[in-house]
Amino acid sequence: MSEIVEVFSGTTWEAEFIKSLLESAGIRSFLRNNVLASYLYDPIGAKGVKVMILDSDYLEAREIVEGYFRSKWSDENG
Repeated sequence: MSEIVEVFSGTTWEAEFIKSLLESAGIRSFLRNNVLASYLYDPIGAKGVKVMILDSDYLEAREIVEGYFRSKWSDENG
C-alpha cells in the first residue's frame, strides 16, 4: 500500500502551479494547509502549503519539481 508524502512546500500560488504540473504529467496530488494559508493576512506570500502525492510517484514528481526550479532559476539569471 502506498503512503502519502510531501513533494513540495511553499507559497499558495507555487503549490497550485506545482500541482497543475504534476496533474499534467498524470500524477494525482492534493494540497495540504491551503485553507489555513487563505486565512492569513497575506495569502499570496503565505508559505507552508504542501503538495502531497503517493510515494510510488515520488521520483517522477521530484523530477518535475526540480525541473520547474531549474527553469525558474535560469529565467531569473538569464
